[in-house]
Amino acid sequence: MPYLRGKLKGELKSSEIRKIVRLHNELSKIKIPPRLDRTALIKFIESKGFKVDHENKKIVNKNEVKKDLTLEEAQDKFPVKPRKKKETKKEEKKEVLKLADKPAPKQDDAPKFGVQKALRKRQNKEIKEKYKMGGMDTILGLPDLFSPSPDDVKKACRKMKLKNHPDKTGGDDEKFKAIQESCDKMVESFKELKAGETASASEKALDRISKQQVVRIKKFMEVMSASNIKKQTSIEDLQKGYDDSVDLYNLIQKTFIDKMGFKKKFEMNEWFNENGLNMADYEKTEKLSLRRIRARVKVLKKKK
Repeated sequence: MPYLRGKLKGELKSSEIRKIVRLHNELSKIKIPPRLDRTALIKFIESKGFKVDHENKKIVNKNEVKKDLTLEEAQDKFPVKPRKKKETKKEEKKEVLKLADKPAPKQDDAPKFGVQKALRKRQNKEIKEKYKMGGMDTILGLPDLFSPSPDDVKKACRKMKLKNHPDKTGGDDEKFKAIQESCDKMVESFKELKAGETASASEKALDRISKQQVVRIKKFMEVMSASNIKKQTSIEDLQKGYDDSVDLYNLIQKTFIDKMGFKKKFEMNEWFNENGLNMADYEKTEKLSLRRIRARVKVLKKKK
């Protein structure tokens, strides 16, 4: 309802203006600030380019004046554009590649590394003797990894250094030094392999010697076993077997010291465990071999 008297006679009230604002296509999308009085509301509408038509109770655009157009005039002014037909792409038949034409699989470009075992073993021994904290793998927290890469070693090194930094609470300066030295030495023992190369000549030689040692130890333990000695029926065979086993034992021990570089018992024990052998059984066989021979010789003499 418009005002019926006074200065604003014939003009719409603010509630009526708000209603027609909500029904307007463009102004209904604009958020009107709350708590505006009538004058401020009209100014706000005008700031958006519209004005209130109180007589016809509507809001009109100040800038545009609607014109009544005939159908022909409208068609001339706003011609209808023809719709474009969608182009349908024909599916091309894929050619089946023959086995010979198929591209070869891409090779991994990442560099491959081999371990210089002799150098690694010597470095491990130095670290153990210097810090008394175990080997390099144990210090860096890598006991479960079978063959860590240089990246694995560096990652483990960073982790352990952060954990044991002297500036941190609970940090250990001695362990921090051991971690740094172990990391440097372990990375140094890696050797980048060339294309087609698997291991160095020294590594292959060490593997070959190690396999020979396994065969010799098994043979020594078999010859000097109690069951094998009991099978012997002559003293001459016993003497010959014992002499051969002594030579074999000396060769085994010399190989361990000279060619494999073992100077302490724990190094030999680690090697035995790696190759599925029992060092205690080996030592027991060596200690009891002479006693078993003598006992068998007594039995054979009594039979005569």
